[in-house]
Amino acid sequence: MEKVYAVTKKMFKAGKVLTTTVQRVNLKMLCTPFCYNLYQVRTLKIKGIF
Repeated sequence: MEKVYAVTKKMFKAGKVLTTTVQRVNLKMLCTPFCYNLYQVRTLKIKGIF
């Protein structure tokens, strides 16, 4: 679980949320795990695992 948070914070700069409305924050936090999964698939393809 720590790797997920580390990658999310470093690669997607999701450690701080500068949006002001709850709806926008929810949308941003909804998109972040999806982007993380795409990033992991890309990494696995490069390594030839997936």
